[in-house]
Amino acid sequence: MKHPHGRFVVAGLAEIPLGCVVIKGRGGTLAEVKRMWVAPAARNLGLAREQEN
Repeated sequence: MKHPHGRFVVAGLAEIPLGCVVIKGRGGTLAEVKRMWVAPAARNLGLAREQEN
């Protein structure tokens, strides 16, 4: 049996979840966004472009 390769990431502000995404990849430079959800109140804030440094 092969285990899936991927990550489940939750975006939040002050411990309030604002969105989440499932990213599927095999450890290389490319990955696929399988599912993404952003709370209606947080839409159009650029959440998908934010990065953790």
